[in-house]
Amino acid sequence: MQRVLFLLCIAGVIYTSYLGIRDTHGIQDIQRDSIDVSVIYENEVQIYTLEPYATMDELLERIDINESMDLSKLNRSKILAHRDVITISKYKETPLISINSATLEELMELNGVGPSLAQQIIDYRENIRSFQDLEDLKNVKGFGDKKFDGVKDFICL
Repeated sequence: MQRVLFLLCIAGVIYTSYLGIRDTHGIQDIQRDSIDVSVIYENEVQIYTLEPYATMDELLERIDINESMDLSKLNRSKILAHRDVITISKYKETPLISINSATLEELMELNGVGPSLAQQIIDYRENIRSFQDLEDLKNVKGFGDKKFDGVKDFICL
C-alpha cells in the first residue's frame, strides 16, 4: 500500500511539473510592449511611455529638464518598471551627501547617524551592494522609516 501511495505521489509531482512547463500563459502576461512611468515635479504628474527595460537615463532624455531640477538623487542606470513613480525635487543650495560614496565622517553629518550606523551604511554598500534607490537605505540594520524620513532630503546616490 505504501508503494502504491508513493508511486501516486511521484506521478502527481511529474504531472504537475509537466503542466507547469506547458503553461506559458503567466509568462505572456508579464511581457509588455511598453511601460508607463509617472514623473512628479512641483506637484505635477506626467506619464511617459517607454520601451520595456528602459533606464532612468532614457527617461531623462524625454523630460524637459530645467535648472531648478535636482537630478543628483536619481540613479541614471536604474532599470524602470511599469507604473514606477519618479519624484524629481527642486535643487537646494545645501550639498547632498552621497550614500554610495560618502566617507564615515560625511555620513555622520546626517541627523541621527552616529559612527556605528555610518559604518553599517558603508559595510552594506561594500559587502552587499551599492544603493540603487534612496529607500534601499532602510535595508541597513537600525535604519527605519522615521530615520529615513529625517535624512532623505539631505542624501543622494
